[in-house]
Amino acid sequence: MYDNALSLVHCSLCDLGYAPYSAEDRRWHATYHARVDKLAAHLGRWPAGYSERERQKADGDRLIRHGANLADKLSGAELVLTALYDREVLQSLHRQRPRQPPTFTSFLRNLDLAAVVGEEIALHVRQQHRLREKRRAHE
Repeated sequence: MYDNALSLVHCSLCDLGYAPYSAEDRRWHATYHARVDKLAAHLGRWPAGYSERERQKADGDRLIRHGANLADKLSGAELVLTALYDREVLQSLHRQRPRQPPTFTSFLRNLDLAAVVGEEIALHVRQQHRLREKRRAHE
């Protein structure tokens, strides 16, 4: 039987799981939480935690595949892309010395949009965010 005092807790704001009985975990949580606070101020919003990102990706994928019109499909793409961006910037906070997070636009610039949202939607996302098409090597 497990002792409840030894269980992990998840911070409802920063989404970090930690052991509150461990001084080292409490310090790491305080450090990480402060980093997420700083990131939230930088982004102007709290980045989505794991469960919320998974919901966003599922909802977004549904809209991309079954949206009634282009606007619905683009809304779905934004949900998926925002979830992926939030995952990226939150993962970077786990580094010993996190660097400045990329902008959403620079994140999109380095992502294979067609692989994530499909070529047709990727074209519109590139236009919407004023991204240039990556040049392909001539065969």
